[in-house]
Amino acid sequence: MGYDTLSNHEDSDDVEISDHTCYPEASTSDRKKRKLSSDTNHGNARDSKRPNKQPCRTPVATTSKSIEAQETDEVYANLFTAQSSSIYISDSEDEDIQPADANFTKDIPLAEILSNLNQQIDNNKTSLFNISRNHLFEGVKRGLKRKSFHPRNKISVKFTDDDGSSEGAVDAGGPMRELLTLSMSNITSGQLFSGEPNQKYISCVNRCIDENEYHMAGQLIAMSLVHGGPAPHCFADHFFETVVHGYASAKPTINDLPENISIKKDLIALQQAPIKEANQVMSEQLENLTEIAGTWQVMNTEIDRSTLISSIVKWYLYGRNREALNQFMDGLSTLGVLEAMQQYPASFKPVFCQPAPLDC
Repeated sequence: MGYDTLSNHEDSDDVEISDHTCYPEASTSDRKKRKLSSDTNHGNARDSKRPNKQPCRTPVATTSKSIEAQETDEVYANLFTAQSSSIYISDSEDEDIQPADANFTKDIPLAEILSNLNQQIDNNKTSLFNISRNHLFEGVKRGLKRKSFHPRNKISVKFTDDDGSSEGAVDAGGPMRELLTLSMSNITSGQLFSGEPNQKYISCVNRCIDENEYHMAGQLIAMSLVHGGPAPHCFADHFFETVVHGYASAKPTINDLPENISIKKDLIALQQAPIKEANQVMSEQLENLTEIAGTWQVMNTEIDRSTLISSIVKWYLYGRNREALNQFMDGLSTLGVLEAMQQYPASFKPVFCQPAPLDC
């Protein structure tokens, strides 16, 4: 063909050009110059020494697009297969978008929660309580210790006088509600809880711990809620948060301490003292307490002081009462009540913390 860069093949797809470049058809003079230059540089061995030839092809425009499409497909595949799976897609502009989180729960009415828990009650079995009004809590403790007792059983109550004679009331629900109401009042106003009337928190009475009374108190509160009785309506917010979220999350402040205890006054004095005098105030007024609580530390900064005060308050309210707190929470788990509180805290908080129409 007279064009030294062409092969002997007639198929246009097999046309090859040196330097991997496609040239337009050249003029006669250009071809002669190119041939002369090629013969001069390479001689008769030009074919064997010529650089590797590649077919002269128009670059395929779809190659980069294909790669891009493949990468895009992989991105979308990862979105739908990622373990987080927290993406919510909707074609509605007005719809509220919520994360598709398996742990996401929406608060529901307390009545609905308690109605669901009440389905556990077995009305074919009965737990009997013989109660003397003058020794109510002792009668309740005896009833809870009966071998036939189970919190899922229907509650049957018989009130007696001091001589043991029955009052004659048939328990169609009235005596049970009265028992639960009296028990709730006895629990919240007794020595098991400390604090102002509407700011109660767990106390620390060794005898009550030894006799498992904190567990019984939690159990009675749970049973009262599920069986249709009253709620406490008198717990402090910080106590409720500690029960629901655990001791580690407790963050009470000086303001949560009762007004009539000396430790609050000492902590306020420590809080108000200049930082240079804080260690002296602690040594004079709080040294024994910090040693017992295991919270002693040197204060060089405001952060040190704040940390020390928070540690002392947390220890006073819950650290020294840990065994009582654990007993109470274990009792409150009866019939799934504590678990429901942890799942729907906003639904339960009003009946635990906000005052009822009548004093708790």
